[in-house]
Amino acid sequence: MPFCPKCCAEYDEGYSVCSDCGCGLVDQLPAPPEEPTPHAMHPVLLYSTDDLNSKILTNILEQEGIPVLARSKTLAGDYVSIYSGYSVYGKKLYVDQADLSRAREILENFLAVETPEDESQEDMSSRRLRKRALTLFLIFFGIPLGSAFVIWIIGLLSRFFV
Repeated sequence: MPFCPKCCAEYDEGYSVCSDCGCGLVDQLPAPPEEPTPHAMHPVLLYSTDDLNSKILTNILEQEGIPVLARSKTLAGDYVSIYSGYSVYGKKLYVDQADLSRAREILENFLAVETPEDESQEDMSSRRLRKRALTLFLIFFGIPLGSAFVIWIIGLLSRFFV
């Protein structure tokens, strides 16, 4: 059966010209050109971190032209993320095997934290202790007092609108 090489229409025997485009018919269609295959990623685990830091690190690596695949550490992390928008389980960051050494170098430079020389370890531990004390104070006193205040305000407002 003859075919049109331009529009790929199939014709019965006896026809020699395509009725749609006017091209001469051929016995076989030419093979379609092969599309170049995209570079396949060979993912390698680069880093495991919490959800917020994974977004920051992913952004840094993508700005450097390194594609990153971020996956939840557990399946439950995906469900929690869908429900609340944030996963407490964290993420695993994967990069292509070819980009692994460059990605590690970028993250090492970014994650390198220098402590100021004038700040001693005692100052840091006392600051941590103060933060913990403030957190405990807010949990045990701030939240109950704030809740009592809101209930009191609702009680006052309900007197005016009832």
